[in-house]
Formats: sequence, structure tokens, C-alpha cells
Amino acid sequence: MVSGGVFMVEVRGLAMVVGSALDQSAPAYADDFAGREQLRASSAEFRKEVIQITDGVFAAVGYSASNVTLIQGDNGSIIVDTSANPVDAKAIIGAFGDRLVRPVRAILYTHNHPDHSGGANVFSGNDNPEIYSHQTLVEAGPELGRGQRDGGDAFGTKLPDELFINAGTQIEYGRVTPHTREGYLPPTRTFSGESLTIEVAGAEMQLIHTPGESPENTAIWLAAKGVSRCN
Repeated sequence: MVSGGVFMVEVRGLAMVVGSALDQSAPAYADDFAGREQLRASSAEFRKEVIQITDGVFAAVGYSASNVTLIQGDNGSIIVDTSANPVDAKAIIGAFGDRLVRPVRAILYTHNHPDHSGGANVFSGNDNPEIYSHQTLVEAGPELGRGQRDGGDAFGTKLPDELFINAGTQIEYGRVTPHTREGYLPPTRTFSGESLTIEVAGAEMQLIHTPGESPENTAIWLAAKGVSRCN
């Protein structure tokens, strides 16, 4: 599994560790919390890399707060989630290289948190792709995530550098390159109910409504390749 974009195959499995949100009022205990070594070890999981999941399916890991998936179609590409901002999106396009074949025919949002939807305009370019999501995404409107709700800081974004190790499920969460809505593009095609089967650039996939982290969460099932992509 890869957090921030989970493949139902073993891809650099990440440990979900609580520990980046240390109590800043008690720095004397910074080296004593139980997950310290596990958290440090997990940093290796976030190294920048493009991983081939199966034939024609690739994941860009470590370039942004969430992973971006490239599905190669006939004379075009499909992108699942678009990173946290245009800066990260440009870096991921460079990392994909010639594996990303223009035009981008479709962009699929698993949900609308900025780290998954903030770089859509860069992937879209001048290709005018269809942008798919569940209808709930449109009805609910933008959600800025839950890392700092109720006064907390689940990803350690405000920790001083000497205390920060990583964000637990990713290398950093908005500390270097902030999440923005600058690159967000609204969906052009939505579905209601439990699922929708679509074909894009010769690739058939099922979009499955899987509410969880957000009410619009959507998983993508590529039966022909035996791969499921979800948040």
C-alpha cells in the first residue's frame, strides 16, 4: 500500500505512525516518544520515485503530499489525483517523462482535498480533459483537509525544524510547498449513487463511491489490470 493514494498491491508499504504532532510545550520529551525510530525509518518510504504498478500504470511517490497515478491509454493518458499544487505537478510531469503521453484524456479525483486536486490545471494543460468525481464533491464544496481541525496539527506543520521528522503518512505536509487551490479545476462529469463504469482512451474502469476521509471519496477499479486505486 502507498498512503495518500493506496494501491491494493504492495508498493512500498507505509506505516501509519502518530508522532509528528509532538507537544511543542514539552521539547524535553522530543526524543522519548514511542514512535520516533519507526517514524524516522518511514522517511525512506517517501523518497522520490516513479513506481510501475503494472503494465501501463505508474505512481509518482514522494513528489508531493499525495501520490499521483498515471494510466496509459490509447493515444493518451489518464491521471488520478493531481498533487498539492502546480509546482509539485510540474515536477511529477517531469518525473513521468515520456511515460505520460499527451493528450491527457481524463483526470479523476478520489476526493477534493487540496493535496489531491491542487495541480489539475498543470496536468490538463491545453488538452481539455474530462474531469471526473462523485457528485458529492460538487455539492459539498471545497474542504481544506482535517490535519489541523480542533486546534490540532496532525502532520507537524508547525513544528520547529529540529523536532520535525516527517508527517507520518508523507514526507511533509505543506511545510515546503503549501497546498493551494490555484491549480484546482472543477469536475466536468460526475456520478451519483454507488458506481459508474467509464471507458477513456480504451481503458475501462469503474468509479466506486467509497465515502471515508471525505464524503465524496472514490475508488478506481481497473479490472483488466487487476488494480484498484483509492485514497
